[in-house]
Amino acid sequence: MSKSEVFRKLMLLANKNDVKVLFVPFKTYDGRFTRRSGEYRIGIRIDMDFDDYIYNLAHELAHLYLHYDKGNMMESDRKAEYEEQVDRAAKMLIDVLSIQEGE
Repeated sequence: MSKSEVFRKLMLLANKNDVKVLFVPFKTYDGRFTRRSGEYRIGIRIDMDFDDYIYNLAHELAHLYLHYDKGNMMESDRKAEYEEQVDRAAKMLIDVLSIQEGE
């Protein structure tokens, strides 16, 4: 499956979960998952290559599925553990979406 198709499916997954995806000029983050006023948002840094867009979108979506109920993860004592979990989940998600039908 093409990279653009993987990205499209990740965007569909975000849409299915009512997550607004924004491309923003972050200085210190490649991506951020937040919940404000009951709305889930993913911010992706705008000046990355396409592979990094795919990875960071998958990474932030993994936070939605794994840690949506954990509060402020950035200030958690378990931040490193949470990041390791979503790194693995993001890689698995990309691998699964990259598999062509019939393989």
